[in-house]
Amino acid sequence: MWMGKTDMSFLTWLGIILIFHFYYLFYLSIAQPNFAFQSPCEGNETEYSPNGAYGTNLNTVLSSLSRNIDSDGFYNTSIGQDPDKVSVIAQCRGDVDLQTCRDCIKNATRLILELCPQKKSAFGIYDKCLIRYSNESFIGTVSTDPQKIYYYNQNFSNPQLFFNRYLTPVLENLRSRASEGGKRKFAANITNAPDFARIYVLVQCTADLSADDCFNCLTTGYQTLPSCECYAKRGNYYLMPSCIIRYEPYSFFNESFAEAPPSPPPASLPLPPPASPPLPQPEERKLLCKLLL
Repeated sequence: MWMGKTDMSFLTWLGIILIFHFYYLFYLSIAQPNFAFQSPCEGNETEYSPNGAYGTNLNTVLSSLSRNIDSDGFYNTSIGQDPDKVSVIAQCRGDVDLQTCRDCIKNATRLILELCPQKKSAFGIYDKCLIRYSNESFIGTVSTDPQKIYYYNQNFSNPQLFFNRYLTPVLENLRSRASEGGKRKFAANITNAPDFARIYVLVQCTADLSADDCFNCLTTGYQTLPSCECYAKRGNYYLMPSCIIRYEPYSFFNESFAEAPPSPPPASLPLPPPASPPLPQPEERKLLCKLLL
């Protein structure tokens, strides 16, 4: 059966449209970073009406969020009056440039509304930025709950040696640097580890915290690690609303921000007994736990 020129033109244009459609979907799949963590919108029963005062305030502040990010990659504000007052924080990882930061925040404002529709409180974090908003005042207050931990499911041959001799001194050094590190409250490092490995370590607090509050937030995370199933894994991503702790066996940040860590103590020093975590399932990276208190 022969087709006329009109049919051929239609099929040609249809093919072009489909090609561009699939290309666009592919672009989105590689260009949009994943939300690593969304909470407390999960299980949050407090909702707002899209046409109400809270929804209007939220849309107003989110629509200009990326433009208001400052040169340190941070912005916080409150808008409206109780009970429709919205408090919001937006922050980027301390090693990203301003344009990358604003692009990340722009994507995050869109996605957080999709993942937490009509929720008065939500917290979402990309690889390079985070957004948090609530009808409750939280700016300048430490929030360590809820918590999530993702880890790289490979062990060192001697986890106790890695955690005590190599990782702990680096984390303690980064905690001091981040809490005293000005507005970005960010610190990163690269350290050698057993089994000829290198570990890339990063910590950061939200910029609204005081130095003491940042120190205490990171301490909360540090104290949890020895009793966690993620104990001494080759990689770990510990997420809390006010601070993050992350280390990986691969480079994931701008290495020009790294600083030499303190030398590890001699191997002859006694090491405290490690926790005895259960063995995880054989996955490359596994969601460990969600602590909703």
